[in-house]
Amino acid sequence: MYKLKVVMCAFFLSLIMSLNAMAQDAASAIWPLTDPDNGGTGLSVITSGQLNAEDELLSNTEINNYSGPNSSQRIRIEGNEWPANQTTEIQGIYIEFKASPKVGSSLTIDSVSFGIAGVSINTMKANVYYSTDPTFTDKTQIQYETTDESGNNYLQRDSLMYVTANPGAEIGSDESFFIRIYPWVDNDPSIRTGKYLALQDVTISGETQSIPVKAVVEWPLDENENAVISGALTAPAQTYSDAMQLYNFKEITKADGGTSDASTVQTKSKSWIGSDAPVDSLYIQYSVAPKFGATFYPDEFAISMGAWYTQNLRASVY
Repeated sequence: MYKLKVVMCAFFLSLIMSLNAMAQDAASAIWPLTDPDNGGTGLSVITSGQLNAEDELLSNTEINNYSGPNSSQRIRIEGNEWPANQTTEIQGIYIEFKASPKVGSSLTIDSVSFGIAGVSINTMKANVYYSTDPTFTDKTQIQYETTDESGNNYLQRDSLMYVTANPGAEIGSDESFFIRIYPWVDNDPSIRTGKYLALQDVTISGETQSIPVKAVVEWPLDENENAVISGALTAPAQTYSDAMQLYNFKEITKADGGTSDASTVQTKSKSWIGSDAPVDSLYIQYSVAPKFGATFYPDEFAISMGAWYTQNLRASVY
């Protein structure tokens, strides 16, 4: 029979915790661009999933009304005068749409789609780009072909054409995804008024994924048995098998010569049965679990322990 105590000193458990880290959730932002005076959404966006989005942004353009094809939004250049002899996009003349993952998430853009047309003109053109750069210094053009037979890729007149692209862009938690549409009246010798770009159902869709967040549980065991928790985890106090109990808390000398507070644990009978293998009925236990809706993945743990009043106490850790 051995009368001794186990010294449990600052059991420390470090975990990487992630909210649904391996789960991907569908997310979308849709700008219907329908008449707000008739129950429509106007500039507003409808979002689903872990996604934020902003209202449609008009840069040096303005809404005329919602009488485009399929009651789509009609947009014209601010001042209603498209410049003559224009053969390419006009810097600063665009319509922008922006979406971002919510805090703690990243976003993969699977699809971009929109309905587009020219209204009251046969020679309306539009370049469409996407970017994660708000200045659009670095951008990718969305290529599309219209039914125009002249070879100039003019937008369909008074009839929406639906364009779909699959960017596959990865958007970090501190980034945003932008779409810009640059319209112009192409190669016309005269200034044109009363000519419009029609837009409807601009959609950004993809999947969001939670970003792993570090979480830590520590049992200091200096003056009580409670766990100290950082992050979305739960953990009970130090627990024992029915045959074990806390003796007290004590400052002990460490192997490196320093000192540390520790909990001392002994059998309830205050006696130990000699054994050359672990005794299943004698153990101290620590447990941790994620909070509701979270998933965690253990990254590392560390434990300091020793024996008091003996040199032949052994312990197995599982």
